Amino acid sequence: MAWAEHATPPLVLTTLRGTGRTRELVAAGRQFGVNVLSEEQRAHVGRFAARSPEPGARFAGVPFSPGPAYGLPVLDGCVASFECEVEGMYPFGGHDIVVGRVAWASAREGRPVVHYDGHLWGLRETDG
Repeated sequence: MAWAEHATPPLVLTTLRGTGRTRELVAAGRQFGVNVLSEEQRAHVGRFAARSPEPGARFAGVPFSPGPAYGLPVLDGCVASFECEVEGMYPFGGHDIVVGRVAWASAREGRPVVHYDGHLWGLRETDG
């Protein structure tokens, strides 16, 4: 994946529930992964957004492989996947904003599914 000059080092921003188990794991391990689901993977959105007593339970039945940088789960068929090292965590409301330096990234053709205004949307190319 090629990076623009202004994106050096490449960074990823995500948010985590401030009281969630995933937040605890990221804070302790100082690493996190992001998988950008494709439109074909809409069925996985609820699974990964829901609270789970065991973080690994979310991955049951979902094909994935360990990422090359830190061994974090990289889901098969995603539009993009990232393994990151935490640069900073910033409390904001009931969540933490997490900024990570990208250690590894992968991308493929496809359309991501986007959560906006309580709905799932697909992105489409437009003229203009």
